[in-house]
Amino acid sequence: MDKMNEMKIEGRDFEKDLKSSQDPLILKEWEIIFKKIWGEDIIIKFQDNKIAQLEFGTDATVQQKTGRKFSVEYKTKRYALKKFNQWPLEIKHHLYLDEDRRYQIKSKEGWLYRSTADYIVFGTLNEEKNKIIEACAITLSPFKDEDFKKNISKLDARFSYTNDPFVQTTIFKLASTDWLKEHANKFFYFKNGSS
Repeated sequence: MDKMNEMKIEGRDFEKDLKSSQDPLILKEWEIIFKKIWGEDIIIKFQDNKIAQLEFGTDATVQQKTGRKFSVEYKTKRYALKKFNQWPLEIKHHLYLDEDRRYQIKSKEGWLYRSTADYIVFGTLNEEKNKIIEACAITLSPFKDEDFKKNISKLDARFSYTNDPFVQTTIFKLASTDWLKEHANKFFYFKNGSS
């Protein structure tokens, strides 16, 4: 069993995650990353409501000076996971009535397939959780395309378990930086301030 399998994946608390994602220090870090990707002369609008984030998978919009707009979903990665050089692609959520997960209420696609964002940007936090020390950005196409699912199914799967507010199992696939670069329509990677 590899180290990634041995690590306990913490459950998600959306309210706590939303509050953390709106921390002015972290928003400033995302602004720096977005400007490296789309240029200094952009207008960034961070979303701060559940509807935009949960229903549409859009955490921010970026507008270039030409008027072109991009919707962006961004996700942070804990420092402890930095060494694995892999990025999670959430593909499925199962909701259950019971903690033993015997009685399934429903299943739904993960953010990879439900998001309306143009780009996903992953950022690895430092140990103090106040700086983004590495970022990987990709277009969501072709990853969310139906005919590309066979490629994603070949990747290693991992599971995350949450009991509050719902008993839920989240299934995600791990994609290496090189795999994302090979398949993304557009790809960006920055580490310690360099591309």
